[in-house]
Amino acid sequence: MVILQNNRWDNALRDIKPTFVRGNTLEFNTENLAVFPGGKEWRWLDLRSFRLQSDRVKTADYRKNGTDMYLFPDADRSAQRYVYFRDLNGMYLIETYETINPNWQGDFATVHFSLAAPNGVPYPDKDIYLAGQLTNYEFNDKTKMVFNPEKGVYECTAFLKQGYYNYTYIAINKNNFADRRDLEGDYWETENGYTILMYYKSFTDRADQLIGVGRINSRTDKPGISF
Repeated sequence: MVILQNNRWDNALRDIKPTFVRGNTLEFNTENLAVFPGGKEWRWLDLRSFRLQSDRVKTADYRKNGTDMYLFPDADRSAQRYVYFRDLNGMYLIETYETINPNWQGDFATVHFSLAAPNGVPYPDKDIYLAGQLTNYEFNDKTKMVFNPEKGVYECTAFLKQGYYNYTYIAINKNNFADRRDLEGDYWETENGYTILMYYKSFTDRADQLIGVGRINSRTDKPGISF
């Protein structure tokens, strides 16, 4: 069994074996193998219009050969209290206000992200990455943020199409790539979506078979889970 939180594969829990097998029934009772941090509701960015700048856009540079959107600096939200608002759980939507079909009429912009470092000092032994579906949760030189000592902030850019985006910042230990921490805090009230994938491989199969998919949301009023 594999469990995904908010459709993410970078922190998926894999190879979870059933605790008991009784005929055609598989029982999974080992709860400590299926625990995710709750996190916090995702940061948002509204780029559905380049002319009408949204609340996250500080300034814009419109040129004949391109557009640059500069966002207000973000900050570590670990110490902030939890507030619920509806988000896309890290996903994005390609939408525009001024066109009919955003798939081929939407514009692109180079978006400048910045994250204020505590007291203007970089995180010790940490690399900071921009993350979300907009980066496909890839941790490489394109998504890695560079510390600007003059401003005391981490900076990076992303080439994005007009739409509505969710994103976050993840700190990764330089000495242990598996040691990752979202700079958002961890709250049990946070709304998250979970996907359970059930795989099976018989003695004669050459590959795993996906035989079941289940979905559950942490804030729905419907108890239980259905496949």
